Amino acid sequence: MSFMEAVMVQPPLVRYWVFWLAFITTISWIVLLLSRQTRRDGLILFLASVAVTVWMQWLYATEGFVRLLGLPHVVLWTPLLIYFVYRVRTVRYETPFRQIVYALMASIAVSLIFDYIDVARYLLGNREPLAPHA
Repeated sequence: MSFMEAVMVQPPLVRYWVFWLAFITTISWIVLLLSRQTRRDGLILFLASVAVTVWMQWLYATEGFVRLLGLPHVVLWTPLLIYFVYRVRTVRYETPFRQIVYALMASIAVSLIFDYIDVARYLLGNREPLAPHA
């Protein structure tokens, strides 16, 4: 079973959330690359997104669809969220860019809540697969 097939057997809210995260991170780095003021932010987000995707695919291939899949988010998105909080406090983003950064930050923050819980549960011994792995 592929990673996407494993996502598709999750409850609807989980599927929608995964699709939302993929959408908001992709659209955010694309939009942020459009402005000279936010281009570095877009590049940083792009690189973090690639790193998260590669790491999650590797974890899925080695461990299956388990709660540990939140680890790349915990390790890479925590500093990314801190970076964007710093940026919105120090840079006066133009309206469309500010809105996309706020939507991205809110999405990452919510995801991190679930990811920290999932990783903690995994480390405490809850290692049951959340989807069949083949």
